[in-house]
Amino acid sequence: MAESRANKICVQLEMNAILVKQFEDASRKQKKSFHWGDIGWQVENAATACEVILRSPESEDLDQYFGRVLPAISELASSYRQSKLDESGYALGTVREIERALIETSQHL
Repeated sequence: MAESRANKICVQLEMNAILVKQFEDASRKQKKSFHWGDIGWQVENAATACEVILRSPESEDLDQYFGRVLPAISELASSYRQSKLDESGYALGTVREIERALIETSQHL
């Protein structure tokens, strides 16, 4: 039980680190919106949507967590892929980076 909880905490810390990176990237792009346009806000919105999906109640174990978040992140990526609002693809790239990290992490546990 303690090992399972420790693994869950490690996964959450890894995902939080990736989210922080995405929010920092969004902020940099927002500060240079003269060059990036609205891409910084698109990245921020995508990271925020991922952050909501990645939240985990205390009672959720890792199998339940990955069983819930992997399909939800994949669905979010599909919606960005089909969206005309993400013509640049940066929001999709944000979601895909988080998805890749989730898949990699799930395979190592």
